[in-house]
Amino acid sequence: MNREYVLKLTFHSPWQVGSGLGDGAVADAVVLKDRLGLPTVPGRTIKGLVREAMVRAAEAGIVPLERVERWLGSPRAGLPGAIGEGEQDSQQESGRFGTKPGCLWFGSAGLSERWTHWASDQAQTEAGQPPEVAALYGLHASTSINEDGVAAEHTLRVVEAAVPMELRAKVVGPADDTTWQTDLRKCLPLIRALGAGRSRGFGRVSISVEDPK
Repeated sequence: MNREYVLKLTFHSPWQVGSGLGDGAVADAVVLKDRLGLPTVPGRTIKGLVREAMVRAAEAGIVPLERVERWLGSPRAGLPGAIGEGEQDSQQESGRFGTKPGCLWFGSAGLSERWTHWASDQAQTEAGQPPEVAALYGLHASTSINEDGVAAEHTLRVVEAAVPMELRAKVVGPADDTTWQTDLRKCLPLIRALGAGRSRGFGRVSISVEDPK
């Protein structure tokens, strides 16, 4: 039997989990969105961050190392906490067939149900993106500076980023062993940023575990 909790992701700066696509002449990279045009963070991204944080906690003696694999499964080669990190791509690809699943499941993070219900209603009554949804995003330009302190040619890059906000995601684990909740609460403060542009101040985040309401 499993027990469901909620991960609350509070972003303190603009952030971007990219879709891998651009938007023509508007932006070189855009935010990953759900079917309603609202920003989302995939569960696999959250799980990867939690794994990295829990490995660091285990290295510091905060969490027993054997519980990292129990909760999050064995990592693929080349991922944080994996043996043989930095191996060739072919070895990394073959490594995924020898992994073991963990006890925890992470859902994708999104805005509150009030937002999704509102956006769903708007999508049925309006053509195009409502201005309230468009206001969730902004464009940010950057360029490389050469040794003379002048912007280098052909380096202008414009990316779309979401504004600071609060997202929620489900995390499901065994109900008969609450140790995983304790381990999560110990390692989550080690996660300080999420997504692209972290070296430029993007994606500053704090994550906490809450009981579902």
